[in-house]
Amino acid sequence: MTKIKVINPKGINEYNKVKLTNKQRHVKKNTSLTVKKVVNYGRTTRFLLTNDNYVSANKKIGLRN
Repeated sequence: MTKIKVINPKGINEYNKVKLTNKQRHVKKNTSLTVKKVVNYGRTTRFLLTNDNYVSANKKIGLRN
C-alpha cells in the first residue's frame, strides 16, 4: 500500500463513489492517506483508500506521493 499526502492548501474531499459523488469527508492539507488501489475511470484516475472512499489522483487538485 502506498501513502500519499494532500498538498492543496484548501484540502480535498473523499467520496463514496468512483464518480466522485456523494461526498463523505474533507481532508486538510498535509494529511497522509493510504491507497489500497489505483482505479481507472474513463480517462481519469482515482485512488481507492483503505477506508473504501475515493479521491482524485490529479496532482493539481492536491496529491503527492
